[in-house]
Amino acid sequence: MRHCYLLLICWLLLPAFVTFGQQQEEDMPVGDAFLFTFQEGDVDIQSGYGNNTIELERLNRRVWPSIASLMDGEYHLLIVSHIPSETGSVTKLSINTAAWRASLVRRYLKNKYALENKSISFYVDRSGGWGNSVHVYLLYFPMPEFANRQIFFSTDQ
Repeated sequence: MRHCYLLLICWLLLPAFVTFGQQQEEDMPVGDAFLFTFQEGDVDIQSGYGNNTIELERLNRRVWPSIASLMDGEYHLLIVSHIPSETGSVTKLSINTAAWRASLVRRYLKNKYALENKSISFYVDRSGGWGNSVHVYLLYFPMPEFANRQIFFSTDQ
């Protein structure tokens, strides 16, 4: 009879333990996001435009303590360049502009932190949701080997 009571108590407490374990897993951050904005039609990042100065400072405060993990491949930087598209159509020029902007951000990251290409991945977001901006994500996990690390663009308009 005592075993039945113990079994019943364990079964009643099981959801509490499962919920506690899920909350701890959800509380762990997977990374940090930094948003850099560009003026419409401009490909050069301007530190005084929008919140770029604040984002650069935030980026420096998060990357410097993580530099060893970035170099060892434990962490990763992901650059997501966004294409503004209200109509839903994406032109070659807009893709080229997004790639150019991403390459400027990557060049900044490589020069500032002496990172290699293996630590930085690239993606073009064609959804049009973020307009003329580039997100940089500091991910607290490595990207897979097949992640896109090359940025192709043309300087010809």
